[in-house]
Amino acid sequence: MCWITSIQTRLQLSDGSYTDTDSLKLVHDPHGSGYVLQVFYQSGTRTNYDTHGHSCPSSSTGPCHRGAQFYVMPPSLYHKGKTFAALEYEVFFKSGFNFAIGGKLPGLWGGTRDSCKGCSGEAHSCFSTRLMWRADGHYEVYAYIPYNQDGGFKHWCDRYEHDHKKVICPATTCGTEIGLTSTDAFKFKPGQWYRIRQEVNLGHPNQHGRVTLWVNDIMVVNMNSIVLRQSSSVHIDGMFFSTFYGGKSTDFGKHGDTYSYFKNFRITDEKKPVHSGEYFVGK
Repeated sequence: MCWITSIQTRLQLSDGSYTDTDSLKLVHDPHGSGYVLQVFYQSGTRTNYDTHGHSCPSSSTGPCHRGAQFYVMPPSLYHKGKTFAALEYEVFFKSGFNFAIGGKLPGLWGGTRDSCKGCSGEAHSCFSTRLMWRADGHYEVYAYIPYNQDGGFKHWCDRYEHDHKKVICPATTCGTEIGLTSTDAFKFKPGQWYRIRQEVNLGHPNQHGRVTLWVNDIMVVNMNSIVLRQSSSVHIDGMFFSTFYGGKSTDFGKHGDTYSYFKNFRITDEKKPVHSGEYFVGK
């Protein structure tokens, strides 16, 4: 199984919770050669479930360019019963990019698409493992996964939350932040390309799930004892392309007009060697 981006093998995109097509353009690589996908984030925009998908400046007129979100479902993966996949891509933040307090980046997904939108509380029927950038360019895996972990969500949270903030567990069934980086050595910096690789192994229902993240070929997160699905009917179905400034706080919208760029998307079933045990860099 392998899917890569190319003009010759392009796929029709499926709607996510929004597709601001005017926010997307093919442009020349700002720091290289060839064409790349550019995403425009309009000044002051943010996206979150509580505002019905988006919040735009009151002064804005016309389209609100808040980023983009859609699903990619390769024929070799979608509804094929896959429990392992790796997603690779490269991301570039424009020089001077203001990270504000955070925003989303693409990840893998599976299950019922409509249940993956926002804080729906339907993690029993889907999962997603998008990334987030945080203030000053720190990053993490931001996962929508089942609320119950290791026999009890509170037990699972307590197991990690007090250990260098490896996992931050909210009080709701919304996203779970896995592997938040906390040192300057492990954060995104504007003006350069970063290679992202994310591996997801769903494991068995209610046990043995694994999420691993590499940035520039350095393994920065390996979480190998989490519940990623509660039903054997949930499989990996594709990529959830999702990028915007967001969540709930208005502080997410404290940024000017800016851009990110993406290239070299690839989904494969090839596995990369992983260190044993649970592993977090930058603690």
